[in-house]
Amino acid sequence: MESLKFESDAVGQSVSVYLSAMLGLALAYACRGFDRSGFSTTLAGFLLGLLFLGLGIAGVVTGAAGARRVIVVDPVQKNIRIQDSSRFGTKTRRVAFRQIQGAYLHELGDNEGGCASYDVVLRLRGGATLPLFGGALFDGRWNKGLMENRMRQLQRYVGTVETAPP
Repeated sequence: MESLKFESDAVGQSVSVYLSAMLGLALAYACRGFDRSGFSTTLAGFLLGLLFLGLGIAGVVTGAAGARRVIVVDPVQKNIRIQDSSRFGTKTRRVAFRQIQGAYLHELGDNEGGCASYDVVLRLRGGATLPLFGGALFDGRWNKGLMENRMRQLQRYVGTVETAPP
């Protein structure tokens, strides 16, 4: 068997962080002239702009801009290597196949009129869970079929079965 490798989109993540900050700045600037008499739509726009600006700044400060996650499923060494890189350094975590009890597909968001995203979560022996694709921008996060396929590939390599979410 050949190794499976999944890489997050660091450029897309950077663009989303900086775009959030710029959108927030533009919205706050455009809605700065709200009257102080009470809550209005202009005040709501100004506050929403500050929220987006704050999220963008937080993304830059915490290193989310340019952050990258690489997941390698290695059947030879019988482990999964999860490597998170940001401008503050690199953190690597290895999970041996024997530590994995199962895997399941986690759905986040509303699938009725909203936009649901999906993640493959490992259930480790001892009850802990480990989301693989969460916290990073991966292609296919909003495609249930693709994420189910990734989960089945992982289960085939590891030799586990699908488990129910907690």
